[in-house]
Amino acid sequence: MTVTHIRPADAETFSFDWGTMKWFVSPVTIPGAANSQGEVIINPGQGHVRHQHEHADELIYVISGTGTQTVGDEEFPVAEGDMVYIPMATMHSTMNTGWRTLRLIVTYTPGGEEQALTALPDFARHPAGDIVGWERPAGRDLFSAADPGDHPARADGAALHSHNDEDQGTLQCAAAGLRQVLIGAHHSATVSGVRHA
Repeated sequence: MTVTHIRPADAETFSFDWGTMKWFVSPVTIPGAANSQGEVIINPGQGHVRHQHEHADELIYVISGTGTQTVGDEEFPVAEGDMVYIPMATMHSTMNTGWRTLRLIVTYTPGGEEQALTALPDFARHPAGDIVGWERPAGRDLFSAADPGDHPARADGAALHSHNDEDQGTLQCAAAGLRQVLIGAHHSATVSGVRHA
């Protein structure tokens, strides 16, 4: 039977230095699916490098946030409600220019192109049900003149942690200066098809 109802907790998470994505529909997870569709979250001040998908068109719908999009030689601002069409084999990139996360719905036609992203060096795979948490990078407390070394819990840098509902870990979020570092094992598969500028 074909899966017709997919919940976020049922989909694995891909994470990168710049953000996360969940692919709800893909030929990899739903045999016979003609496209791939998922949610992409780009953290404040982050984005991904220009690249192209040799074998798929891409549609990006902006759920919330603001950013700068490039498609070929064009560069333009994007915001909530905007749609971007990227023809196959066209160089493109997306950058979050706001202080909030940039949330996107992304569709590849034909589907499966998202698997090429698993070959990127900053890729990590998190099982369905795991929560990918973020902490602010170590550094000077913006509201205190104290030296960062005075705060030993933050002096070692930020860490990403992944846990399921049984874990007692704490998720910490910050609106600016987010970065991620994976703790624990991660799995990646090499798939060709993404070319970077």
